[in-house]
Amino acid sequence: MKDARLSSIFIALTLAVAPAFAAEAPSVGDAAPPLSADGWLQTPEGIDVSWEALRGKVVVLEFWGTWCGPCVAAIPHLNELAEKFEDEDVVFLSVTFEDEATIRPFLEKRPMYSWIGLDPDKSMPEAYGVKGWPTTFLIDKKGTVAAITYPTSLTPKILRDMLADRAPSLHVVDNHDDSVTPSASASAEPAWFEMSIRPSRGDRASYSGGANAMTIEGQRLTTLLPIAYGVRQSRIDIETELPGEPFDVRVRIPRDDAAAVRRLLAIGLEQAFAFEARAETRTKEVLVMTAADPLGPELVPTVAKDGSSHSSTSGNGMQAVGIPSESIAGYFERQLGKIIVDESGLDGRYDMRFRCDEFGENAILAAADAQLGLQFRADRREVDVLVIRSIAEGGTDE
Repeated sequence: MKDARLSSIFIALTLAVAPAFAAEAPSVGDAAPPLSADGWLQTPEGIDVSWEALRGKVVVLEFWGTWCGPCVAAIPHLNELAEKFEDEDVVFLSVTFEDEATIRPFLEKRPMYSWIGLDPDKSMPEAYGVKGWPTTFLIDKKGTVAAITYPTSLTPKILRDMLADRAPSLHVVDNHDDSVTPSASASAEPAWFEMSIRPSRGDRASYSGGANAMTIEGQRLTTLLPIAYGVRQSRIDIETELPGEPFDVRVRIPRDDAAAVRRLLAIGLEQAFAFEARAETRTKEVLVMTAADPLGPELVPTVAKDGSSHSSTSGNGMQAVGIPSESIAGYFERQLGKIIVDESGLDGRYDMRFRCDEFGENAILAAADAQLGLQFRADRREVDVLVIRSIAEGGTDE
């Protein structure tokens, strides 16, 4: 594909008709809704967590969760900022709808330098119109929303500008249409339907998605294909030349249907890059996962009684509650970049803590054996894969 064509790729279908309902989420310039979390962790003794008490301070309000990979990945960046502004009038608030029994063990393993809001009824994300995690609100000294963005977009300069009563300059999430725009546009009406793919506008990589929308920045096709088709990257065979540059993607439909959002992304990719995707069964090199009896000390039947599950991953491990064996196999498939065939015989759901501080397949396999009692052996098996072929090369019979 020629570079000239890449630079001009742009697919967009937009029905610019205002919905019949009005968005009540705050826009830039509006007063911030109340801090209505049921409780707060890690606050100074006797502090009143309210906008009245925080007046005169710059507030970084983060909506996050232990189950959200991008949220967990952003923690070191936010911690670094919190340390840098520890002695200045900047407060970091992190609000989750998870309960204290979930959050406290997480914080023991992965400290956060913010005040943690517990909001199990989700009243705060609803009041703020949060549609994707993570989402960050910057609140100025007067309690006004100054920006809606992503945590990794924050810099010391942005916070120093706000301390000096200057407006922050950064890419802003439009809280009404799940889009990323160069500047706030409170007056723009959200589109009912939108699909666009563009060469990336910057060096930032992010993902946010909900039941009716998806916003992706700075991602290559090797990342977009698994999202679109719901297939792990190790199970995709690409048999055509695809561009290696990153792209920005926006998808929105007028009703809640996450599967339709993914289908629309798949159609857009196929049309933009002239390929087709077909499921085939092929003989592949795999790793077969089996389990020892007894299991390792860090893999135990779940303590969760309500059937819920969540997990968080980092660069060197995974912590999970209430996950099935296929989720465990999926984690190692992503880490090793090889297809995992699950023959562990594990039934039910499990709590898991896994950590490997060394790089390489051998180190990961050794740690899985010692900590979890899971072994992996090489084999060849017939497995279902997704094959990407060029339409221009006669990849379709229809």
